[in-house]
Amino acid sequence: MRILRLLPLLGLLLGGAPTALAADAARVDHAEVRLIAATADHRPGEAVEIGVAFRLDPGWHIYAQDPGEAGLPTEVAWTLPEGASVGPLVYPPHRVFDEAGLTTYGYADRAVFTARAVSPPGEAPFPIRARVSWLICKEICIPGTADLDTVLPVAAGAPSPSIDAPLFAEAGLPPPTAAFGLWLALGLAVAGGVLLNLMPCVLPILALKVLAVAQADRSAARRDAVLFGAGVMVAFVALGAALALLGAGGRALGWGFQLQSPATVLILALVMLLVGLDLSGALPMGGLPAGLTARLPAARAPFLTGLLAVAVASPCTAPLMGVALGYAATQPPEIGFLVVVAVGFGFALPMVLVGWIPAVGRLLPRPGPWMLTLRKVLAWPMFGAAAWLAWVLSRQTDGLGLGVAALVLAAIGLALLLPRMRRSAAPAIALVAAVAAATVELRPAPVTAAADAWSEARVAQLRAEGRPVFVDFTAAWCLTCQVNKRTTLADAAVIRAFDDRGVVRLVADWTQRDPEIGAALARLGRNGVPVYALYTPGAAAPLLLPELLTPGAVLDALAALPAR
Repeated sequence: MRILRLLPLLGLLLGGAPTALAADAARVDHAEVRLIAATADHRPGEAVEIGVAFRLDPGWHIYAQDPGEAGLPTEVAWTLPEGASVGPLVYPPHRVFDEAGLTTYGYADRAVFTARAVSPPGEAPFPIRARVSWLICKEICIPGTADLDTVLPVAAGAPSPSIDAPLFAEAGLPPPTAAFGLWLALGLAVAGGVLLNLMPCVLPILALKVLAVAQADRSAARRDAVLFGAGVMVAFVALGAALALLGAGGRALGWGFQLQSPATVLILALVMLLVGLDLSGALPMGGLPAGLTARLPAARAPFLTGLLAVAVASPCTAPLMGVALGYAATQPPEIGFLVVVAVGFGFALPMVLVGWIPAVGRLLPRPGPWMLTLRKVLAWPMFGAAAWLAWVLSRQTDGLGLGVAALVLAAIGLALLLPRMRRSAAPAIALVAAVAAATVELRPAPVTAAADAWSEARVAQLRAEGRPVFVDFTAAWCLTCQVNKRTTLADAAVIRAFDDRGVVRLVADWTQRDPEIGAALARLGRNGVPVYALYTPGAAAPLLLPELLTPGAVLDALAALPAR
């Protein structure tokens, strides 16, 4: 263990680190630390930018979130009243230090660490308490802590800027989407949900949506549209509730978190495969129990199509939707739930309108034998979706997990070859699928560090060197990400523009759970992928490019950079 990592323990053995008494500022050894806020007061239930500002004696330095080969990270633990919430701590760009041959990352002279809080509802002052801990070094290292607190009174109108407001602009905290207000966020969520229907993520499920519209007669169109919308809303309510409950329990989850689970990916791949086999007629899945079928003869297909559409579409974000979800990530869980449900309403709306607008129905041909051919044609997109999810699974689990998952395919193959055993084979297939799901969840794929792998420390180091950086926040399960990669990021003109301007390209791969990437997305005001961030020299905050990239959009963003 390196000597600098032992120094905090040595300090504790000698009597503990120096601790300042509670106040809004403290002087501890060679550091002055203050609790700051961007506004002098607050409006209940709205976002407030808070932070901790350090001023260090000459020659002394503290450490970044990733201290490097030695040192300890500077940390802030917030204590807020009930009903308030706070986002992740935003660390400023750091310097690189050489300490006795060890490379470390940190700050000299001064540093500002920021976060976005949401004040509690109710006309009451907003008390804020922060316990700050750090390690400060020169020839020796000294651990320090300070308990700081302040109280923001209720604003009579709009909050007034504080004398520390310029520090937040320098720190590069993303613009507060909370300033838009809840109603605007809900409007953006609905619009983003509508646009989500046009994103590549939804292409695999488009086959079922087309078939649902084509095979419904005029009298059934409205019913099927409502059932599809009901399936979508049930799925989004469940997704929003899961995000809210897990978020209230302290787990920060991003949009599309369910596909970070290999078991979920496996089950979805199997569902896509079985739906494709059903559409092709190779392995009819049969109907619901006879009694239920008699009562609800047409309820199954459109409702389940709505559920499946959400399962496939939810991992990706659409224009406007990312801003709304970024707002939701900074709000209490119940507000985030409302935003997610609003996205679902927008996603369901176009299909519901198609079913309820007679002019659209008259454009479609009447049901007939041609639909049997259509079913077989539309089975192929489902097979493609199953193959894509199998590729995602191969990125998430190891060889043993893939081997057990292959047993499910073998069981389905036997059912195809032995038609008489299909009914009895169903329980066996379900059992093998359950075992495979548990196995892939417990056998994650080993993570190997790629040459272009993203890290907060690497971005900070490159920025400290004055180099432009392009970060691709992506995931294998995000189909929009894969489309952008092939149509835009692999474009020869785009690659040449990156090279001509000396832009370093980094990839933040969120295929598997990674809290550091989730925190970085939150600092950018997003909580889903794709996100494309261009850091330019001299700019405090990065430029965020559109979710659906085009070569022109990237080239326009790079045009402002000087040629190398």
